[in-house]
Formats: sequence, C-alpha cells, structure tokens
Amino acid sequence: GPTRATPETERARTDRNDREDQEADVAQGRSGVRTSWTVSFATLLQEEKARDLAKGIKVDGRSARVMSSLRDGVTIWRVLLGPFNSREAAERAGMAAGIPYWVFEGVP
Repeated sequence: GPTRATPETERARTDRNDREDQEADVAQGRSGVRTSWTVSFATLLQEEKARDLAKGIKVDGRSARVMSSLRDGVTIWRVLLGPFNSREAAERAGMAAGIPYWVFEGVP
C-alpha cells in the first residue's frame, strides 16, 4: 500500500531539500561566502610604469591600484580595480576603462 510519511522520512526529505538548496546556492554564487571579482589591467616589472598606468584609470569614482607580489623570485606590479560583487560589474568596469583588461575571481 501507500507509504505513510513518518517523522524520520519527513526529516530526511527536508534535509535533502536543504542540501539541494545549498548546492543550488553555491552553483549560483549565493553561498554564505560572497564571491568577488577583480579587474586586472596589467602585470609589469617596473613599479613606475604600473603607477603611471593606474593613475589614468578611474571608473565610477574608483581608482585603480597597484599591488606588488613575488613571482619566481621577481617582484611584479599588478594594476587592479575592484573588488566587485559580480563578474558582470567587473566586466562593465573593465569596458568603461577603455583599455585591455581581464577579470578574475577573488581578491589578490
């Protein structure tokens, strides 16, 4: 005959639905951890060139910044704008800057 719902089967169904909802949230970027996006305009070997480039990049009142990091023992200078709350917002900012760019997930 038909299966009667017991508290255990109800709880299992609710747990499964919660898990599926969480998986859907993660897939759509709605998890508790907010994904951020950064626009990168250049990676240069000379700080002065990076700073000169960054000075000319301003989008919606936000200025590009220069960050240094080490790659294979060499200091590199990255010209960045962000973070942004969505890839679309980062892409819009990159386009508005009017120079070549790429967008990556996260904050350096």
